[in-house]
Amino acid sequence: MTREVEALRASVRPRIAVLGLAVLGALGAALWTATRDSGEGAPEERNRVLVVTQAGDVDYYAVFEEGGFEVEVDRFEDWLAVAADVLPESEAEGAAKLLELADQRGFGFVVFEDPSAVDWSGVELEPAPDAIADFEARDYAAVSVGDFAFPHALSVDAVGDSPVLRLPGHGALEALFQQRKLLARVDEVRPTVAELQFESEIEVARQMIARPQEFDERIASAQGKLDDALGLETGVVSLMDTLETGVAIPDPDGGVLVARHAIEIYSEDAQTLDLDVGDTMVLEWVPPELLTSALASAEAGGGALAARERLVIEGAQPCESLLGGELAMAESPRLHASRDGATLGVITRDSELMVWRREPGPGCNWRELGELSLPANPSAELGVLAPRMAEGDALLLARAEQSGDEAVLRVWLTEEAFEPVVGAGATLTEVEAGGAGSVELLRLPGVRMGPLDFVDPWRVAVLTRTPSDDPREPGGQAHAVEFVDRRRPGAHLRVPTQFFAEGRQLLDLAVVEGVDADGAFAPRVILVARSPQETIEIIELRLLAKGAARAARELATPPRGKGKGKGNGKGRGAAKAGAPLLITLTPKDLEARVLARPIEPRGLALSPAQAGPRMLAFAHRVDTHRREIGLVQLDATGDAGPETSSLTHNEFVDYHPRFLADGRALSFASSVRVWVSQEAFSTARIVGVPQTGLAPAP
Repeated sequence: MTREVEALRASVRPRIAVLGLAVLGALGAALWTATRDSGEGAPEERNRVLVVTQAGDVDYYAVFEEGGFEVEVDRFEDWLAVAADVLPESEAEGAAKLLELADQRGFGFVVFEDPSAVDWSGVELEPAPDAIADFEARDYAAVSVGDFAFPHALSVDAVGDSPVLRLPGHGALEALFQQRKLLARVDEVRPTVAELQFESEIEVARQMIARPQEFDERIASAQGKLDDALGLETGVVSLMDTLETGVAIPDPDGGVLVARHAIEIYSEDAQTLDLDVGDTMVLEWVPPELLTSALASAEAGGGALAARERLVIEGAQPCESLLGGELAMAESPRLHASRDGATLGVITRDSELMVWRREPGPGCNWRELGELSLPANPSAELGVLAPRMAEGDALLLARAEQSGDEAVLRVWLTEEAFEPVVGAGATLTEVEAGGAGSVELLRLPGVRMGPLDFVDPWRVAVLTRTPSDDPREPGGQAHAVEFVDRRRPGAHLRVPTQFFAEGRQLLDLAVVEGVDADGAFAPRVILVARSPQETIEIIELRLLAKGAARAARELATPPRGKGKGKGNGKGRGAAKAGAPLLITLTPKDLEARVLARPIEPRGLALSPAQAGPRMLAFAHRVDTHRREIGLVQLDATGDAGPETSSLTHNEFVDYHPRFLADGRALSFASSVRVWVSQEAFSTARIVGVPQTGLAPAP
């Protein structure tokens, strides 16, 4: 019996020992749970962030709440005041006390602005601030709190500002996402419902961290694709870099003025990219010999962008005589040019129209002529700047405006030339601040004036439309071309469409020439008209010699007994002009023909008279998404007459053609896009113009 008892006891002892170990293990776990460091107060939540600012001028709510976090923001001193009320018995100070406050209130993390300025005494950080490279250059630091601490994990943002991101406070989010425990799971394979819910809530924030890492690659890809598209056309030269925008203005001496500024690709939500303009518009001049060299390079297959590089390397020159060679984009500058590029108008946010004229000869030499008033109606057309004319350097601008039910045509002249060139017929003048005078040429009641152009140093052509009961007039409006001479304000020669293009509505005009080879008044005008069939026509109108000579005499000769009218020099107090004098011709005094029927032509440009056969260029639509530059040789012979050829062939919207001085090339703008944004911007380019054998447009 004794042996059996001993055997039983022997078999039980190991079981008791194992049970004892299990009990000791359970007691140890309970003891550790009861005695380990842990957060105090409310349970810490990973989606709750306390932000401590120094300056307090960043909207962190826009960053964190957009990203799915709950956030509270205040200045360092204000948080300390809150901590003093919430934790009256705490002996901690500074950052340590703020971490206690965050722990008490259930924040998972605290983000500090300018962490190198924070006194971290009494806070155990991992890693320590002095173990982080360039810690003093960091804008933000994130510190874990409560259950996410032991010790407090310290993470920081990247050094420096992103050239692409324009999202204040993004560095704070960046520092937070460096926290290892922010996205940690208890089991990576089997996440809990709470973990999945948290990850879903902050998905936007995760994208705000992940997507900027791809921005450089996306921008490089977008630029590369645009480079490829711009380089497809043989014989085309880009006058600016791929991510630049601006305009090119050929001058009458063979060069080109280029106004360009950078296109900046940016993001203000850390998710999508958009476009903005750079800070400065640069004004530079490209000499004629460089243009010739670049065009030859492009024709030889060097490519448009390679030709642009050649321009830069060989010396496009800063145009310092014009506004110091640059304009601040913050001033919202706008440039307007005469048809020959010799006169430039500059408007900024706080200025009127500053008028500059190019000095003849090589180089980029400009002089300011004066400052003219802008139209009273902000939506009204600015007017047309006067080109350089042998006798017309006094002319600055012509403008048609509505004054109630009346249409008013006015020209501006330089102050020093004002009285001698006005002539005997001026009955209303204004001398304005900035050194310029204006003359009212024509005032017509019940009329609307439209596009206009200078005919010669004395005359202006303008389109008008007048209400009409004639059933032959489209839309109840009688359309006409009017000619006015500044030597006899109030007199106007009207050429109605019934005389040469019945049933047409006139939309635009450009003067080919004002006088013939003998210097006699013989205007030749290009008109854009809408036919009764709703097609668009480009019409050439000529005033024949005999009728034009008679009209010219009547336009220029003031009535007898009228002395020179100089006005009173006090602006709006000047006397009003007399009743308008209407001068007419007959249909036999006119010659007209249809040159082309393009689709939606825009921007008429004529080759210079001295450049050989006259050519007309315009932008026209070739399909839903593209416009090309069309070309018509005006003096073409043969039964077929003029034919329209397409000078450009690309995937862009081309517009705003301007001939260079020799007529062998023209500048134009292409509306382009980079795929990272839907915003379009223009780039300036030039292309050679074939002098013979123009191919018809497809």
